[in-house]
Amino acid sequence: MAKCPSCGERKMNRFCRGMNTDICSLCCGTKREKEILCPEDCEYLKKGKDYQLGREITRKISVDLQAESEDLFGTDQVADFVMPMERMFVDQFYRDTEVNDNHIYEAHGKIYAFQAGMVPVLKGETRTEEVIFKKFHEVNKRASDLHRAASWEIEITLK
Repeated sequence: MAKCPSCGERKMNRFCRGMNTDICSLCCGTKREKEILCPEDCEYLKKGKDYQLGREITRKISVDLQAESEDLFGTDQVADFVMPMERMFVDQFYRDTEVNDNHIYEAHGKIYAFQAGMVPVLKGETRTEEVIFKKFHEVNKRASDLHRAASWEIEITLK
């Protein structure tokens, strides 16, 4: 069994274009973009970045949601935003056996990452994500229009 030329310990199981040789997955994962100059179109680099982003999103969501001290759904603005989204989930996906909770959860994670500035654009990779993101943009625009109108009314009454 040939050993990984990078660590000399584990079995080689993937071709590294940055080193132009086979290496083990651990060296690929721990040394990519640090000790190995990876081409931008490397499938392992993309998968690794996607994996790390997913872990960061999950961690951030967990931390942020644990930090909430009040019931956000009791806030009118949140309810006005969430209810159209929930209605769309029922209308679009309730009877769709191809869509499950994980698909919706992953789409919500991407929306969270977009809102938190962790990803620059919100682009659906599946039909489910396209439907969810379209509704999100629609509801988000309507909610921000309502927020601007409410702020304008408050400014007028305060003057």
